[in-house]
Amino acid sequence: METAECEVTRGWLPYCLCAVVLAFACVLSVCIPAMASASAVASLSSLARGDQIVFGGATTLRGSVKGVSSEQFIGATVILRAWEWPYDHESSVVPVAVGTDGSFAIRVQPDKNTRYRVSWALNSGLVLEASRQIWVAA
Repeated sequence: METAECEVTRGWLPYCLCAVVLAFACVLSVCIPAMASASAVASLSSLARGDQIVFGGATTLRGSVKGVSSEQFIGATVILRAWEWPYDHESSVVPVAVGTDGSFAIRVQPDKNTRYRVSWALNSGLVLEASRQIWVAA
């Protein structure tokens, strides 16, 4: 009788281990891509000193997307949105091409204080955003 109990226990052990390994593999297949996307970062900067330009002047907004695979940059665009003073509505929406290294740039010439935001939706559903305020001096 003792032998029969050992055989039954030994008979179920491989199935239990297999179930645990499969469950662990399923968890990893979901978590690893999510963790990779969570490390993705967007940035936005201005070439204007102190983010201020003189009325009638222009500046270049530059940015980059980091932490994602380079295949996602092929044919990608970020969306640049602008809110002019008094910031109560979007004044423009412009798609901006992303380079193969994840960088982008666009020249802007605001005639009043303007808030800019770039956003990029990754395939994972995560949306990256970065913002910058440009002050226009008289």
